[in-house]
Amino acid sequence: MELERNCMLYIYSSRGDAPSTAELQKKIESPNEATKAEGMQDLIIGMTQGEAYTRLLMTVIRYAMPSKDKRVKKLTQLYLEIVGKCRPDGSLKEEMILVCNALRNDLMSPNEYVRGSTLRLLSKIRQFKVLEPLVEAILQNLTHRHSYVRRNAVMCVYSIVKNFGLDAIPAAIDQIEQMLLSEGDLTTKRNAFLVLVHCASKRAIQFILQQRSEDGTGGLGFLLSSGDLFQLALLELLRKVCRQKQQQKAGLLRLIVSILPNTLPSVAYEGACSLLALSRAPVSLKAAAGAFASLLCGNSDNNVKLIVLDRLQECVQRASRRTMEEFVIDLLRGLQTPSLEVRRKILDLVLQIVGKNSVEQLLNVLKRELLRTAEPEQLTVPRTMEYRRLLIKAVHSCCTRFPEAAASVVNVLIDFLGDPDVTTATEVAVVVRELVATCVHLRSRIISRVVDAFPDLAHARVLRVSLWMLGEFCEDSELLDSFLTAVYAACSPLPFTSGDSGGAEGEQRSGCQPKLKMTTRTVVLEDGTYGTEDVYESVNEKGDSSAKAGKTALRKFILGGDFLLASTVAVTCAKLILKTSDEVHAQLVEEFERHREAVQEKAGRRTLTGDAQARETLLERQELEGKVAPVKLRASTEQKTRVLYLVACLLKFLRLSSSGAGAHSDAAIRVCQSLRALCGLMTGLEKEKAFVRHWVHHGRFALERVLALGPVSDDPFTWNLKDAEDEKMVSAPDDLAFFRQLRPDRQSLMVASEGVAAVGEDSLEEDEIYYSACAGLARGAELEEVDETEADLQLTVGGAGGTSPSLFGGNAKDDAALFQQRLAKVQPITGQADPLYVEAFLQVNQFDLLVEMLVVNRTQDSLQNVTVELSTHGDLKLVERPAPVSLAPGQQAVLHAPIKVRSTEAGIILGYVTFSRRGSSDKECLVLNELHIDVLDYIERRWTCELAFRSMWAEFEWENKIHVNTSFTDVSEFLEHLMKMTNLTVVGFRPPASVMRRLKFSAACAGLDEAERAAGDGEEDEDRYLQSVRKIPTLRKLSESSSFFAVNLYSRSIFGEDALVNVSIEKLPGGKLAGSIRIRSRTQGIALSLGDRITVVQRGLTK
Repeated sequence: MELERNCMLYIYSSRGDAPSTAELQKKIESPNEATKAEGMQDLIIGMTQGEAYTRLLMTVIRYAMPSKDKRVKKLTQLYLEIVGKCRPDGSLKEEMILVCNALRNDLMSPNEYVRGSTLRLLSKIRQFKVLEPLVEAILQNLTHRHSYVRRNAVMCVYSIVKNFGLDAIPAAIDQIEQMLLSEGDLTTKRNAFLVLVHCASKRAIQFILQQRSEDGTGGLGFLLSSGDLFQLALLELLRKVCRQKQQQKAGLLRLIVSILPNTLPSVAYEGACSLLALSRAPVSLKAAAGAFASLLCGNSDNNVKLIVLDRLQECVQRASRRTMEEFVIDLLRGLQTPSLEVRRKILDLVLQIVGKNSVEQLLNVLKRELLRTAEPEQLTVPRTMEYRRLLIKAVHSCCTRFPEAAASVVNVLIDFLGDPDVTTATEVAVVVRELVATCVHLRSRIISRVVDAFPDLAHARVLRVSLWMLGEFCEDSELLDSFLTAVYAACSPLPFTSGDSGGAEGEQRSGCQPKLKMTTRTVVLEDGTYGTEDVYESVNEKGDSSAKAGKTALRKFILGGDFLLASTVAVTCAKLILKTSDEVHAQLVEEFERHREAVQEKAGRRTLTGDAQARETLLERQELEGKVAPVKLRASTEQKTRVLYLVACLLKFLRLSSSGAGAHSDAAIRVCQSLRALCGLMTGLEKEKAFVRHWVHHGRFALERVLALGPVSDDPFTWNLKDAEDEKMVSAPDDLAFFRQLRPDRQSLMVASEGVAAVGEDSLEEDEIYYSACAGLARGAELEEVDETEADLQLTVGGAGGTSPSLFGGNAKDDAALFQQRLAKVQPITGQADPLYVEAFLQVNQFDLLVEMLVVNRTQDSLQNVTVELSTHGDLKLVERPAPVSLAPGQQAVLHAPIKVRSTEAGIILGYVTFSRRGSSDKECLVLNELHIDVLDYIERRWTCELAFRSMWAEFEWENKIHVNTSFTDVSEFLEHLMKMTNLTVVGFRPPASVMRRLKFSAACAGLDEAERAAGDGEEDEDRYLQSVRKIPTLRKLSESSSFFAVNLYSRSIFGEDALVNVSIEKLPGGKLAGSIRIRSRTQGIALSLGDRITVVQRGLTK
């Protein structure tokens, strides 16, 4: 039946039994058109359900095909589409002659819709013997007056030529081309042009070139008036021709560029994608980026925006920053969308292409968006806080790269220091601290604004950062006086007490008698009636209650037990008072001059050695110019006395506090040092002066060293930018360049290829591109432009294959390594002495798991119905059971069982195998060993910043705590092994660019073999990353000189589950490591699975 070979129609029927042939014949022969239509409908439904009805073909020809009723006519054509037209031997049925005659009559019908419908039917027929007598009638319809007929006639001709070749209709191309020159209907013109594209591309190109020569606008007017369907067909032709004929590529690309600005979105997108795939010229990439930017701002669908942003990312990776910089403002218009994911990608792209010419405009837009997020109506919009944090991170990145442009956003940033969201306020505080350290020309302005905003700060960490910043960089006596007054007022009343009456008690001790205020309120008496009572409250001079007056944020945190903040207040105030001393100022100037000489010497060494990797911070350059000289501060005796009293009150409060460690706590010791420093300044003790000299000098230089740590950053935008910069370097500066235009002839390359064997391995690496060209010509290959799609495919599947020295694998060495990897993962699940030996190999392919089982018959008997029954435990689902097989003596078979994995929860595959021997009716059964799913297969290396880690740590509720129990005695070795065995990464440490490129390529691989080969090639890069972890300054110092070690690690599963790990280790006196490993996640599965993995890893360690 034709339906089995070409199923274009399927109709569901709820009828239980199919009608008989006699019933259908009676309905079809009825003179009533409605009954006849009902019979044809039942006939079609029955045939689609599998009924033959072979004897009704003649009945349909005699009674249904001559009908003029539209419904009967349409049902007849559907019947002819699905009915079998040939005998079992392949010859055409005799009845088809009558069908051809009826179809010819329909092709010549005066009703244009009957003609068009008949042409659509003929496009679906695959028997040339039926179509052959109708070819002339089909060609005549190409010149019909109605566009509907011409449109379907063109597609009918295309279908015949496509299926049976040009020999079926030799004159088809000529008639199609003539029709294309005079056709006015856009859809028909597109169909005709599509025929030329697929059947005669040279004629299609000639047609386009002819239109360009005849049109005064270079063909642009003709193209713009041809409609979007024709333009899409034209783009398909241009892509095809540009890859085949390089000599015409430049002119055709200019044609694509010319039609992009004035076309519909579908054409603009296809044209921009064509430019992106065909050319890397700046003009083409610029035109493609412009089209994508217009689509981004002109479309409201978020899915479309995300697709366009991915394409723009490709443009950014291929083009230079100068080429893409002009699209900064165009991309920023897309921030009006409410989608946070779209906004994140837009900001990521903009920060990669922003330059000195556009940074001011970018900062103005970011400032406007920040102010808009603070509007009252925006507070009810979902995810406004997340968007605000994205904007602040973008501002941070811009200010880090372009400090000279930070003046326009300083005031707005400081306004957000008092933001209710702790994450946002903390991010702003970090940005402001960095600006104070690097932007000397803005330092006084920033410090002044921070002093004004200090009473409004509402978070402990923001207060600590602000206090440290003011204590280190406050260089104006008036600001010093204002700041110390604000701190004293925020901590008042003094002294501190732990009770709620601390404010009143403090006032009484200080000699100030509080005023009492009487308030009358209504109460419920014991008998249920209402009464009044008078309540007396103490108030300050302004009329506020003393409890409320003492509830500033700073005082609240100190009384609440934040002793770190208390010590920060004491240290900051003491440091500022110490800077007012003439001796301390002289010491600061001496220390600064010594540091400047060291910076000058280091800069001279960099100039001599030409070390391009050395990083000179902006602070060092400014100090070289003498712009950060210490300033002499002045403070009144009253301020000094207040500070001394405040520090003494803090020390007393810490010592008497029951929630801390008393006098032996770290905060109390620090506050005591501050008090000693102040006393030493006032008493003039030489011992205290030496302590002050060491204590005051090194704070600013410590911040300089922190900012100089390039890899450690809270800004993921900087990571992406660094990746983009690293991608630009595709070869070393001393690598040889191969110019295709200057290539030698074939004979010269043949001679060159003969001498390749004499070239050493090092030379081969240096001239790898040229060697590949020589080797390709020596094998008879042609040096032509490679199709970009085919190149990507070759890159994915492993290069040229064979034994050629390819950069992407495919040789015998890689295959051997891949075989060893697979062999190591093979698990026997039955014994060697069992009748059936079964071993399994688990193949992981994204979210699927394929169990490949090798079954070997170890007996001398034939085993029948060998069936492997599997079941799963955990979040696994068996998709398909293995089919039963029969095995001869010594024979083996490979069975497959696909399993769907839903999460990273630890899973187990259980099962048994049953079989029966020939001549025996009894079944034998073997229980299979358990197969444990390795959670490492579903955990990928991912990186995150410290701020995101802290946010997720506070949000996630599932925690799994594991005690450290290992034989390792070196902390760095233990950490490196733990990261290698669990795919964990250090939080805040950016990986090398080579590792990022390797992992992106591995994730993009389509097949299992290619992914494993890419992973195998990337082992060296991943080892390089693990080695670079040892060089992190903070971790190296902790592991070498401290008995305590703590680090945060991060990873993510392929299901998007984040895993946060905190490793806290103590090195005992005997050299043994002790401590705990805490795992937090959003779901319980990955926390438990990763914990089990870590437990197994550390227990199995042997030094």
